[in-house]
Amino acid sequence: MKDYKTVLQTFETEIQIKKSLFIARISSAENENYALDMLSAAASSDPKATHICYAYILKTKGANREKFSDAGEPQGTAGKPILSVLNHNELTNVILTVTRYFGGIKLGAAGLVRAYMQSAESVIQKAQIVIRKYCIKSDILCSYSDYGKLKNYASEKDIPISGIEFAQDVHMGLLIPYSYYDKISREISEITNGRVTAKKRCAEYVTFVENTKT
Repeated sequence: MKDYKTVLQTFETEIQIKKSLFIARISSAENENYALDMLSAAASSDPKATHICYAYILKTKGANREKFSDAGEPQGTAGKPILSVLNHNELTNVILTVTRYFGGIKLGAAGLVRAYMQSAESVIQKAQIVIRKYCIKSDILCSYSDYGKLKNYASEKDIPISGIEFAQDVHMGLLIPYSYYDKISREISEITNGRVTAKKRCAEYVTFVENTKT
């Protein structure tokens, strides 16, 4: 399972170009139902808008599913430019809508392309980008003397600790990125001189901020 970049929540920006107002919104979308809900929300927020154009990219087991719409703008001037901005920023499981209120001055085909791309870029610049990493949930059982080493190691490598239980020994849950699992498992064993090994439980996607170290 591949890691991917997406946005943390919904973000919005507004820009004005030759009296036309462009409202861009970007949101995470785990599936097509989420994307359609976001599109409905944009329509409800701006019922008198001239156009509500959009593009979304959804992660699938094969090739990603992409869809876009010009929503009445000249063909190729809105939806596809928005999609190109999403692809350029390597975002997945997102929908980006751009609502336009026409200001009375025609922009022309080239002007519309620039306007929709600028709107899409503006909201992506505002959004908080995160990385969704496919992680193996692992359990480790260690002594109190090894606990400090392992906690510091997890912090240095940005490995989330999913839980800690203190008893006769320390039981820790770790969320180890799948692509680094073998390396990290080996290092856990090395720093404890073979006393501790990671045991796999299951796997799931976990959200990381973009500047992760692992």
